[in-house]
Amino acid sequence: MSITPSDRIAMSHAIKIAQNPDVPLGPNPRVGCVLLDESGEYLSQGFHRGRGSDHAEVAAIKNAKGDLTKATAIVTLEPCSRKDRDSDCTRAIVSSGIKRVIFAQRDTTPRSSGASAILEENGVEVIDNFMQEEASGINPWLSIAMSQQRPYLRLKIASTLDGKVATASGKSKWITNDLSRSYVHKLRRESHALLSSIRTANLDEARFTARGEDGLDFPEQPVVCLVGSEEITSNHPIFDNERSVIFFKTHDLRQLLQNLWQEQHLSVLVEAGPRLSTALIKEQLVNELLWFTSSMIIGSDGLDAIGNLDTLKISESIQPHLKSHEG
Repeated sequence: MSITPSDRIAMSHAIKIAQNPDVPLGPNPRVGCVLLDESGEYLSQGFHRGRGSDHAEVAAIKNAKGDLTKATAIVTLEPCSRKDRDSDCTRAIVSSGIKRVIFAQRDTTPRSSGASAILEENGVEVIDNFMQEEASGINPWLSIAMSQQRPYLRLKIASTLDGKVATASGKSKWITNDLSRSYVHKLRRESHALLSSIRTANLDEARFTARGEDGLDFPEQPVVCLVGSEEITSNHPIFDNERSVIFFKTHDLRQLLQNLWQEQHLSVLVEAGPRLSTALIKEQLVNELLWFTSSMIIGSDGLDAIGNLDTLKISESIQPHLKSHEG
């Protein structure tokens, strides 16, 4: 069966509802779904509201009334197929009796891919890559992550006006202000994993939690990944709440990120010292640099934000594309 005008209208609407500015809560991608009956008439819709809530396809199926055995599901992202869970969108579609699925963007993440084959094995017609270019802009970070087959990496740096991240003794609280720190908590909440070093965790006594305006931890927290061979005490604040803390001794950062990718940690926020930050920049692993600058000056004995990059010529310097700037 070919694409109809109703299918195109429905996909445009699915893209629109996926972009609801208030969701999703947490790091999951935005997804929209519209169900049409056999004649192309609207049946229901759904969009993902955040981690722990129904995915778009499941929400649309629950919102539908009546028989779905001849229905079409129009989805912005290929339905998930999770072998490590008791339920997923693919099984929900098969169980509902939907006989036709059209999606815009293929899911190539390690644990959610493969829905098309399963749907076709169960007699569901699948049409993929419909309006792919329009849909890929809904979650640009996910599109990049799937293209590179490793997590989308955000590197956060907070420095003084003269480019220092700490005093000579390693103290950095507080270089930036409450507004900057509030934004960092938002970034943490939007990340699957937070990457730092044991040294940074020890120096800052950092908890690395995502907290709301009330100062309380959100129920869902990013997995914390710490790199290094230093010791960390069992009573460190990072262990105050029950969540995953993973330790890596490897210096192979590409392999580290590949391990996180295989565990479905698709978005990673880096909050680390100069050594790890510099290494990630040198390896060209940073997708997005978030640099917070305060008006204070520490002086030459302070700790530089970025270490040696072996830059001998101006033409060899790293020149990030400026996406946005706020004063």
